[in-house]
Parts: sequence; C-alpha cells; structure tokens
Amino acid sequence: MTQMQKGPMQSNMDMGELVDVEENHNALVVTPRFRRLDATVAPAFRDHIEPLLHDRRLVVFALGSVRFMDSSGLGSLVSLLKLLPAGGVVRLAEVNTALKKLLTQTRLNNVLPVFPTVALAVSGAFGEPGPADQAGSGRERTATGS
Repeated sequence: MTQMQKGPMQSNMDMGELVDVEENHNALVVTPRFRRLDATVAPAFRDHIEPLLHDRRLVVFALGSVRFMDSSGLGSLVSLLKLLPAGGVVRLAEVNTALKKLLTQTRLNNVLPVFPTVALAVSGAFGEPGPADQAGSGRERTATGS
C-alpha cells in the first residue's frame, strides 16, 4: 500500500486562512480566497463551513475568486445546502462565466441560484433578468427540495 501524496490544500494549512466568513443582514456570507474548488480543497472547505450552518436560513457563497470547480466542489455546495434546516437557502454570487456554464449544464443553477453581487444574493433580488428567469425556470430551491 502506498501513502497518498498530500496536495497543497491537504497539508496542515488552516482553511480559516483561505475562507472569509461574515454576517450580512440575515445571511452568512462565505468568500473563498482560493482559485480552485476541486477534489483537493472541497472536503476541507465543507468541513470548515459545516459547523457554521447551525440554524441558518440563508448562506451566500461569494465565488469571485474561484475560477475552476469540479464535481467535488459542486458536491460540497450541494451537501452544505442539505445541512441547512428546512426552508434554508444557498445562493451563489459573483460567479464567473465558466462556472455559470457548469451550473447550467448540470442544472444546479435551479438549486443554487446565481446572483451578480453579494448584496443582490442577500436581498434575493436578481437584478437584470436573464432568459431563464424570464421563462420562469429560475426558481430557487430550498433545503426541503421544494
């Protein structure tokens, strides 16, 4: 049996140094400061955020620094949504074009709605409606899946 080599995020680095967390009105706003939310980072990211979700109704992930996300990153966001109490909501803000495309292709944009800014995500206002919003398909899902 060989020992797995540790990646840069699996070392003793504190995830708290790489993620900013703040209160913004009624929301917990989580801002990762890393460029990739992938299999190397996702488990530690999820483990760092999970204890902060107790009794939360709204969590906003400000993904402006994240340039790449794989299935592990997507899975971490969905699993965090599932940890929220009934009626809890996860929203994404400041998502780049490539990540928007990934969310659309996987249809996760129906579960993790995307907002242009943190302020709009916190308020729930979409700003300029896109084609999906105009067609009525951009409904927000809650932790109960409704």
